[in-house]
Amino acid sequence: MVDHVTVSSDYPLESYTVVGSQSAFAFTFTVFEKANIHVKVGEVELAQSAFTFTGSTSRVGGYQGGTVTLNTAATD
Repeated sequence: MVDHVTVSSDYPLESYTVVGSQSAFAFTFTVFEKANIHVKVGEVELAQSAFTFTGSTSRVGGYQGGTVTLNTAATD
């Protein structure tokens, strides 16, 4: 028996509207490492060093969701 794995070619996206000041943003999609996460504030993509990532380890590797925390809070 041959096992098959399907990998989506769609990029998951979660968008947030900040009212006041906010630095932590939860997401639910799977990532394999921090480098897979791209964060934009407005139209500016942040450097990987501008945020931290904590995730829930998946049993098959990578992370099933997590939280991105900006080093400098986003404001409205």
